[in-house]
Amino acid sequence: MTKIGQRLGELQAAENLGLLRTLAPGARPHPLERDYRGQYAVLLHAGYRMRFAPANDPEQYETQNGPDLRKVTAVVVLGVEDYHD
Repeated sequence: MTKIGQRLGELQAAENLGLLRTLAPGARPHPLERDYRGQYAVLLHAGYRMRFAPANDPEQYETQNGPDLRKVTAVVVLGVEDYHD
């Protein structure tokens, strides 16, 4: 299985985005900033990341203190890239 396939499987297995850290600690899911604000990424290989965004309506998971990732139950994969260059 490729690393991309593994990460897709982990995303699919997680009932919500909050559980992804527990299910796949090596993926190091993290929020993105600047032009990618509101999006997240997981590690693939070297500098490559799989970038994704919540598919839920933001009103369902946004709180005063930031997003409640336990309420994000679906994501849309936006791409695979090395955005550090």
